[in-house]
Amino acid sequence: MYCKNCGKELPDNARFCDKCNVSVRKKEGKMDMIEELKEERLARQKAHEIEARLKKIKKVKRKRYRAVALIILGVVAVWGAIVGLSFWNNYKDSTLRDAQPELKETEAPEATPASTGAADDGDYASIIVDGVEITYPAIFSDSEVEDADCVASFSDEDGKARLIIDSKEATQTPNELMDEYYRSVLNAKSEESSATDAGYTITLTAGTKIHHKKCLIKDGNAISYEIIYPKDSAGEYEKYIEYMDEKFTVS
Repeated sequence: MYCKNCGKELPDNARFCDKCNVSVRKKEGKMDMIEELKEERLARQKAHEIEARLKKIKKVKRKRYRAVALIILGVVAVWGAIVGLSFWNNYKDSTLRDAQPELKETEAPEATPASTGAADDGDYASIIVDGVEITYPAIFSDSEVEDADCVASFSDEDGKARLIIDSKEATQTPNELMDEYYRSVLNAKSEESSATDAGYTITLTAGTKIHHKKCLIKDGNAISYEIIYPKDSAGEYEKYIEYMDEKFTVS
């Protein structure tokens, strides 16, 4: 049997064409025809409902796929931003470390007797800063230079060297204070340095000058002296520095 509407071959017992949904039964009466028309309409309506339901399901799936895709893109973007920021911070830190010369750390030297080349006690003066006595060469005594950023500042008789005495609140560890001082000296190169819980000592070269600084921590204060002198006269001042470092202690 063939469908009279679309011509598709159908089983002999078929009532409707499964291609175009048209009734293929022979009309035996008016009631049969009405019933078949109803069934045909219901079949078409059902087919339309199924088609509409499938379209709705596909639409919902597309929305879900878009939502999932947006979530994945958001996660990837956040992850990329975190990785990029981490890479930038690591690159910046490594660049800063590479640009800063490494300090030469040595153990704190034990106190030694004054050098045989040092002058006797009569060649030194002293000043009390926050309960700590700082002994320094008398050649600095008569030429004080006013400096609001420190306790006292002197130059020697020839104006070649400078002595700076200071006291500030110790808000950092001795190692951190030493690193901060190192960075503050332009074009500095570390010659010798040491730090303990009680303070630090460091000697730097910068251009034609040598910087020597010793700092002690007492009652939350960082008490220090610094001598800046020319490299070509180093021997003249080193005898004083050895004596000063030995005398400068916290009891």
